[in-house]
Amino acid sequence: MSFRAVAEPATLGSLRDALGAFLDETGAGEQLRFDVMLAVSEAANNVLLHAYRTCAQPGAIRVAATAGTERIEVTIEDDGGGLAPRPDSPGAGLGLPMMAQLTDDLDVRRLPAGGTSVAMAWRRTA
Repeated sequence: MSFRAVAEPATLGSLRDALGAFLDETGAGEQLRFDVMLAVSEAANNVLLHAYRTCAQPGAIRVAATAGTERIEVTIEDDGGGLAPRPDSPGAGLGLPMMAQLTDDLDVRRLPAGGTSVAMAWRRTA
């Protein structure tokens, strides 16, 4: 699955629909589906709240998802300001810890050209 759109609130519904269809196609079980949907929603919300906060216009959000026999992987990227402490954060600061709890692997990094990449993976269980 590949998804790209402007990072604005209306985008989240389309992203959830595309991700849900992808998970249905891969045969993801109920718990795996819940974990993926919640973690990806949180990462996407972080893009909306934080990535472009100093920009006049929102930039892009890119989501790529793949499924194999053993893992589902999803990467969310933006071209925003990158990770930085934010004392005025409108969120509770629980997003990254929650994503770490919901995933089997989580990798958050600054992209070389700017922006942030959040790569998450879940093991499929029999």
